[in-house]
Amino acid sequence: MLFAGWRWWTFVRCVERGATPEQGGPMYLTEEVRVARPAARRAHTAALPSGRQLARQLTVTVRAADVLLRQAIRVPDRHQWSVDAERVDAAGGPLAAWDSHVTFRIVKAFAPAFDADACAADPDQAAVEIRLFLPEQAYVAERRIGIFGRRHGQRFSATLSVTAGSQWGGRRSEHVPPAGRHVHGDTLEALVDTVAGIVNAALRAAGHGATGHR
Repeated sequence: MLFAGWRWWTFVRCVERGATPEQGGPMYLTEEVRVARPAARRAHTAALPSGRQLARQLTVTVRAADVLLRQAIRVPDRHQWSVDAERVDAAGGPLAAWDSHVTFRIVKAFAPAFDADACAADPDQAAVEIRLFLPEQAYVAERRIGIFGRRHGQRFSATLSVTAGSQWGGRRSEHVPPAGRHVHGDTLEALVDTVAGIVNAALRAAGHGATGHR
């Protein structure tokens, strides 16, 4: 069929015709004008997830990342794992909370009796921070196209930091080499493999890799 994938829209316009002497002025008639409008954009929009659907997808992805990273990274003894899922409600949902990144952390767990200064001064502690950047994704929001992760590109990526030592006086040292501080992966699983290899090696270099748990 001619113009397959297009939809015809009908408009009525006024067309000026030449006037007769008896009429003394221009005569206007109406005629139908059929205009082809591309349906590709409408079809593309229909294929996009809604904001609510994308929020559910992001939640599933972040949960999967949490599970995979926990399984792959050896957490040092007396340290604990956390993910910033608690800020989702405060930020207004996954789209707003994770548009920039999702943060996973490993920090030392202290007894309630320890005050903040004592915790910060402890030289036998490691701190891991993984910032996960989720791929860019378009979605439909109130009949408009929204973009999640606009500057992230089409791949998964992460920035990494593994430090050890007291937090006072600049005594904490970074154990991730510069080349490993920003990594990419075509899939979440591939990225997790890369991240785990770098983080586990950095923890060993910091003296926190001989023992631990997953």
